[in-house]
Amino acid sequence: MQGQTAASLEFTGPYPQTQNKLQNRCEMKIAVSYNPADRFLGASHQFTAGTLDDWQYAGTRVLEDKPSGDYFLQFQNNAPSRITIYNYPYPTSINSVFSQGFYGTDTMSMKRVVLNLGVRFDRFHAFYPTQTKPAGQFANLFPAQTFQGKDIVTWTDVVPRIGAAWDVFGKGKTVIKGSFGMFGDTMGDTFAATFNPNAQQSLTYNWTGLSNCQAVDPAAPVAVNCDVTPAFLATLPSLTAIAATGGASQVLNPDLKQDKTHQYTLKVERQLVPNVAINAGYVRNSIFNMYDAATNAGPTSPTATFVKNGVDVGHTYNVPVTFTDALDRCR
Repeated sequence: MQGQTAASLEFTGPYPQTQNKLQNRCEMKIAVSYNPADRFLGASHQFTAGTLDDWQYAGTRVLEDKPSGDYFLQFQNNAPSRITIYNYPYPTSINSVFSQGFYGTDTMSMKRVVLNLGVRFDRFHAFYPTQTKPAGQFANLFPAQTFQGKDIVTWTDVVPRIGAAWDVFGKGKTVIKGSFGMFGDTMGDTFAATFNPNAQQSLTYNWTGLSNCQAVDPAAPVAVNCDVTPAFLATLPSLTAIAATGGASQVLNPDLKQDKTHQYTLKVERQLVPNVAINAGYVRNSIFNMYDAATNAGPTSPTATFVKNGVDVGHTYNVPVTFTDALDRCR
């Protein structure tokens, strides 16, 4: 067991864990184009339509019990304080997102102006399939189970795209381009892991008293030469956990909205000599509904703005917590 010390707190046990990651992605792209022979509305046209479909599977896994035990010990002033129990192993934790996108565009050419008009429909569906977990060291707290698959969230959107290019002098050497587009974002293939009960879970209990502490090998690289006794571990099912993590204790935020990006671009290009040109451009991204960003957080780029940051977990913020200061008061 390994340990570390920080601000009079000591920790011993398998925390945090590096997990093997599974990830698979299948993608299908289909696109067709049509160029009418005749002009109409005073312009020539090129119509394009297509679809982009993705099937993504991702997850984490811990394949076996930890040699030092599936628990994490916390000490305060070298005395037992907390114990966190993990649900290892879970070898088949899988989370998925299926997405379908359909788009259509019309590229219109009118003398020195080209317009690109488009619209796109997207659907993103996050879920986890039915999966089974074996029992580990703490089978009385995390027994072998089969978890039925569950739909987590589905987002759909219809967004416009528009772009224009103007050949200023009609010679193809000076061009001004501009565009506006709305982009709906996917929640990602690991989104369902937050709510998947067959992923890392933990239960934390109060653990106090030197009588619940047994010595370990003096040469072991631990912060405190103390391990929890088997007798105390046997009492855990009768105790009340003071904290829990993992999918079994999470609730989806019912008001969670898809994050979206509004992108504005403006560019000026000028050819100096054949094969040599200069250009100057401006790009602005405004990002809305950043569910996975902390309040007031985000990139420091001055070209991005953030509106209505949120959280994906629907727990209330005003949870009462009592803290006990075990340190001597300052004199």
